[in-house]
Formats: sequence, C-alpha cells, structure tokens
Amino acid sequence: MSFEKHQIPKIEKKRRPEIKPEKNLGVLENKYHQVEQKVKKLEQKDPIKAETARSKLGSLKEWMTISISSAMTLAALAEVNNLATRYNVEKIKHDNEITYKHQDPETNRWLNYITGRESLPREIRLEIFRGEIQQELEAYHLNIPANLQDLDYESLKHLAFSNEQANHISGGFLAHTTKKKELLDQYVPARLPFNPAIYKSIWEIEEMAGNPKVRFTPGRAYYKPVGNTMNISILKENPTQDFVAEAAHGVQWEKSPIFHDILEIRDLLRSGAQALYQQEKVRDARDSHDYDTPGTIEYEAHQVIEPELQQHLKAEIAKEKLAKQTIKKHGHRPIAKHGPSKPIS
Repeated sequence: MSFEKHQIPKIEKKRRPEIKPEKNLGVLENKYHQVEQKVKKLEQKDPIKAETARSKLGSLKEWMTISISSAMTLAALAEVNNLATRYNVEKIKHDNEITYKHQDPETNRWLNYITGRESLPREIRLEIFRGEIQQELEAYHLNIPANLQDLDYESLKHLAFSNEQANHISGGFLAHTTKKKELLDQYVPARLPFNPAIYKSIWEIEEMAGNPKVRFTPGRAYYKPVGNTMNISILKENPTQDFVAEAAHGVQWEKSPIFHDILEIRDLLRSGAQALYQQEKVRDARDSHDYDTPGTIEYEAHQVIEPELQQHLKAEIAKEKLAKQTIKKHGHRPIAKHGPSKPIS
C-alpha cells in the first residue's frame, strides 16, 4: 500500500540539472590530460617514477575508454534495473497502530531490529559480533586466528579480552566492559529501545529511498544500486545512523537511476586519475575528495540529502514527544492538522 500524501514529504525532482552524459564524461578526458602533463614533467625529474606512472596511466586510459564507451549502455540498464528491483511495502492498520511489512523478510528483520520493534536471535547477534571483531582487529593490524569463523562465543570473548591491544577495539569499549553485563548484550543488544516515532520515520525514509533491501555488513556501510540493496552495520551509539546515510543514495537512485549511474562512473574514473597522481588507493582518493566536493554523488548524498532525512527523523521524534506530553496533560493526543507536509527540496 502507498502512503498518504500528508504522511511523507515528497522529494521534488528539481535539484539536478539536465542530464548531459557527454559533458560529464568529457570532464574525465580533461582530468586524464592534466595527469598526462604532470607525468611528462615528472620524466625530467625522475625517469624511473615517471615510467611507473606512465604504465599506470596507460591502464587508466584503457579503463576510461571501456567505461566511457559502455556508459550509455549502463545508463539504459540502470532504468531497467530500477524497475526490476522495486519492492513492495505493505502498511497494516490495526486499531490505532500502523505496522509495515517489506516483501523481503530479511529487510523486515533489520528495520524492525534497529527501530526496537523486534529482538534479534542470538545466533545472528553472534555473527554480527564476530564480524565486527574481525573488522576492528584488521583495522588495528592485530592478529586474527585462522579459525575465527569457527570460534564459539566464549572463544571470541576470550580473544577480545586476551589481546594486549584489545583496549583499541571500539574506542576502548572492550577494555572498559565490566562483568556485570554480558559482553554480547553490550555489543549487540538482543533488543533495542522502541520508539514509535523512529519506527514510523525509518519506514517512511525506506519508501523515499525506493524500498531497497537491507542487509547487515561488518565495517563500512554502502549502497548497491544493482539489486537496490543497502548494506549497513549496527552502531551501538546510533543504530539507525548507517541506514539513514545509505538511504540518501537510495533516494538518488530512486529519483534518477540513469543520472546516478553516469555520475558514479564519472566520479570513479576521476578518483582513479587522482589516485594515480597521488599514489594512493582509489577508495582513499574518493574519501578525500568526493565527500566535500559539490556535484559528486557522495557530496549530494551526505551533505544535501542525508541531513534532510535526519531532519525528517528528528521532526517525527519531536512530534511524538509532544504527543506524550499532551496525553499526560490533557488525556489525548494533539489534534492533527491535515494537509501536505513540506517537501524535501
């Protein structure tokens, strides 16, 4: 079932300019030639480094040629993929309560868990715990047992506390854990506090993002257009943070899958050129440039759309708080004002 207009702010399709893939992809050619000129200058100073750089530049040129020639094909496929991965969400009314049901059961599990609607089975919590411990051991270059995936909970707990650098994990979380509460319960609670406003808002944001599937991933969260899937981690301090952040990418793809995929190719190739010049990883190049540069996929998602989604969430929480205060004082909820909500610009 669809939401009524007064319940969800509609996202206006006015932020992006007219799609001109030839212009956007042309930027890549300019970037390539700029790097090529720098390589020529490097030849005069350090021929050996220049030879290595030119070899990488050749590979980048081949990559660009293939990517640019296939960009329009990918753009066409993006529209088809968008239509093929649109999932249904049923809104169920029972008395004064509204519940939501995604056609994908696993998505229901994760959204109901991060909003406190449902508990999470111990075996799934254990796998989350295992994945997060592995990610953090890798991040701090600590030893990881070859049989990590086979370790039971007690063995994982022993691994966490026996490591001499365990205080680094989760910003000192493991080092400061007391024996008064089970470690697994602190790291991945069986159930989070339920707030009706958060539950309602998260499902509304899910619809704004095109009802993508939601999956758990240890470590860094990401959105995958192919399959329309958000991969999120469970943050103890703010369980919904990753969801809202990646939902911003879902909103982008929902608004214009063609434009999204073309800009994604452009940003990736530009980062490849920058990584070559700076002699760093492409992921590092994107992190240092795209998130703070207007016009990139990451900037629009996290500097423009994500704050608007967060504001929607905060507004609903504020309304729920007011409702509780009104009920306590007057015995009923505030009288609703009908009409469309202010759209996300």
